[in-house]
Amino acid sequence: MLSSGLLDPTFHPIFDSPYFSYLQGGDYHVFPDGRVLLTGEYLLSDSVRGFVGQYNLVWITNTGYLDTTRVHRQANGPLWEFSEMPDGRFICTCSCSQYDGQPVDKLFRIEADGSLDTSFHTGFSYALTPGLIPLPDGRFYAGGWMRHTDLPDDTLRLTRVMQDGSLDPTFNSPTFGAGELPGVTGAVVSYIYPWSEGRLIVSGYFQTVNGLPRGGICMVDSTGQVLEPFAGTELGSFVYQGFTYASIDFVTEDADGNLLICGAYTGFSDGTVNDTLQRFVSRLLVQDMPTSVTEAPPAENRTHFGIQPNPANGLVRFNFETMDLKGKDGTITVREVTGKVVATLPMHGPIGQQVWDTRQVAPGTYLVEFRDSRQMLHAEKLIVQR
Repeated sequence: MLSSGLLDPTFHPIFDSPYFSYLQGGDYHVFPDGRVLLTGEYLLSDSVRGFVGQYNLVWITNTGYLDTTRVHRQANGPLWEFSEMPDGRFICTCSCSQYDGQPVDKLFRIEADGSLDTSFHTGFSYALTPGLIPLPDGRFYAGGWMRHTDLPDDTLRLTRVMQDGSLDPTFNSPTFGAGELPGVTGAVVSYIYPWSEGRLIVSGYFQTVNGLPRGGICMVDSTGQVLEPFAGTELGSFVYQGFTYASIDFVTEDADGNLLICGAYTGFSDGTVNDTLQRFVSRLLVQDMPTSVTEAPPAENRTHFGIQPNPANGLVRFNFETMDLKGKDGTITVREVTGKVVATLPMHGPIGQQVWDTRQVAPGTYLVEFRDSRQMLHAEKLIVQR
């Protein structure tokens, strides 16, 4: 669609494209040049190039037609959610046991061209992961409803996966409980929103986390520990066509840095005030929520990072002063909330500044990371406005 809300006439409707028809939709990814990658189940009839029959990973051009320059991929079942990693590869979930004729776990990784990464094995026997956040070092957080072959009696709702696909032993997966909420699978994590200093805001269909009252939303640190924000929250249930819902399915921020939540609920209690009129979309005030580490380091190890102006609608300055970079260089990385990298800038030496033009990206919230070669030194949110 155009910014006016009208359909873009230069993009052909995919469902009306030759050589292509829908069987079962899945997920999609849009590249910077407008190309689209689809998962699900699709029927192709490109006999010239030999792509005839059912395919589960399909490339579409930036004009809406089947991409005849790419290799489409087959599996013996649908592919569902997938997310791009910083290196251009994708983490995928599926209902299949084979991909490109090779055995796969229910959560696997593919190369940027769609071919299978045979060096990556997760051991997941079931994986529904609507929440997936890549990390700069190749690890990633997975949220949803998962079973692992090493933990056959446990259901994971939030975990962290290593670069080779194994579970991260330094992350203690929290226990999410649905309480009195009905549901075949019980609690489910629907969304993960990166906060500051490696913390995560996690939302979904749950009433408790590690036995603590957290109605549909909580905050955890990088070790999996449940933190104080959102203590005592409660959601009122919503009944639709015989099903009972009480979930927060998406989290984002407004221009003032407050949280916007949306989901299926009628009534929201923040642990102090119960507002029975809240439903489906609400704004949470976060002025009292800690968002950064405030402890001052010793003078001999003085560290300072800054973003000016913030919010920004044009050029923005990334300032840094840290002895951690003495004698070496670092990197400034700007990410979308999904984890996708939109800019990478060098930090030369321990003191300096980089300038970046925010007009090349859409308005919204971005995460700015200052890193050396070993670790993240600082992370801060940047609000881009128009």
